[in-house]
Amino acid sequence: MRRAERVRSASEYATVRAAGHVTGVAALSVRWATTTRPFSRFGIVAGKQVGNAVIRNRVKRRLRAILRERHARIASGFDIVITARSGADQLAFDRLAHDTEQVLRRARLWLPVAPTQTVPSSPVENSGL
Repeated sequence: MRRAERVRSASEYATVRAAGHVTGVAALSVRWATTTRPFSRFGIVAGKQVGNAVIRNRVKRRLRAILRERHARIASGFDIVITARSGADQLAFDRLAHDTEQVLRRARLWLPVAPTQTVPSSPVENSGL
């Protein structure tokens, strides 16, 4: 994620926390606050209950990779902080990705799949000529 797409300072994290919007699943929780930016920013937190520094950093790297892959499916205009809880380090990458999508759906930050647009065929093609 680019620097502009990250929640970085303690005051920014405090603003998200003060917004009061929070939901979660077993190994993850998400907090979010509405902003006026045309894009969303992300912060990732993994406390000591997740494990030692090596394990916490691994979980955060995985979450960043998941968010990078699914960035287009996440609503714009929010500051979003994802917190890894105890047990997040035990999840396989696919399960962590599933839980991330699930918690974003619960927060209503996950966008539905845009229907694919089909190009209408010309009347000449369908005339049987």
